[in-house]
Amino acid sequence: MASNKKVAKIKSKKIITGIIIGIVLAGLTVFTLVFVLLVLFIAGPPAKVTKDINDYSKIYEEMGVQSGLIVFPDEISANASDVKFYHYYRDTLFDPTVETFLQCTYSDEEYAKEIGRLENAHKTYSGRTEYLQKDKKNRFNYPAYIAIDYAPISYEYALLTGDNQITYFFVMFKNNTHTDKKYLPNDFMVDKTPESSYDVDYSIYIVSESGYSRDLDYTKDEYITVTNCHYKEVGDYAESFLVRTEYNERNEEIITSYEYSYPWTDNNSENPDVDEYHDLDGYEFVSLDINYDTKEAYIEYKVNGENEILTVKIPDGEK
Repeated sequence: MASNKKVAKIKSKKIITGIIIGIVLAGLTVFTLVFVLLVLFIAGPPAKVTKDINDYSKIYEEMGVQSGLIVFPDEISANASDVKFYHYYRDTLFDPTVETFLQCTYSDEEYAKEIGRLENAHKTYSGRTEYLQKDKKNRFNYPAYIAIDYAPISYEYALLTGDNQITYFFVMFKNNTHTDKKYLPNDFMVDKTPESSYDVDYSIYIVSESGYSRDLDYTKDEYITVTNCHYKEVGDYAESFLVRTEYNERNEEIITSYEYSYPWTDNNSENPDVDEYHDLDGYEFVSLDINYDTKEAYIEYKVNGENEILTVKIPDGEK
């Protein structure tokens, strides 16, 4: 009788031990699966890598590339020789990881033409024109035309690597490059933000910036119209008054409209009513002020070099 009880206890312990082991193994399996899925989610799918020059046009088709690739030629010249091409693209969680390398040797005529293109490559943001920067501190082993210098954690430039050869390079969020180090700046991926002891970063694609906020245009378009919005809160529930402007080629801020947004209500919370006016269109903007006691907006603008003020009575209540 006692022997039977002892056997039952042993069997019971084995069952409990088996259950515990099963639970632990199941937990480890779930944890491992979740961890693998999390890594795949963050790292993204496998990278797309190509060295085929027939794939060159694809560099302009990748999603999320933070560059207009202005230093790169629109297409590889059929007469170029010793062409080397490498393109890496991986769609990671927040921004893709990219590396693009192109090297071409040109005839004297095409080399001169390509140098002329790099010398004149620019982007004009209303009255401000940005050209490719040149390396004035010997950070590169070769003469460089720079479109992006660590902004944001990216580089784009063209190098004159001798004997009519030009090397084009773009990298984004990728520290370990396939490209030979001799084509990289000596401070590659060293922090150049204002808090660091290095020069601040640079990008030809910066339309405007304020503090840590930047507006950028990642295209090859040469002329970009810069717009602005002067906004004043009038009351609660998003009641506001604003003046929209854009900069002309003389860098004058020109009014394109002004508008009043009625306060949100239960009936118009998704599409609040707006009154839009265009009687000041074309005039140069100076300032916007609000008198909260009288509920009036004062728009200061220029007429033939003289400052004028338009007083706008702000509606009271719902539309």
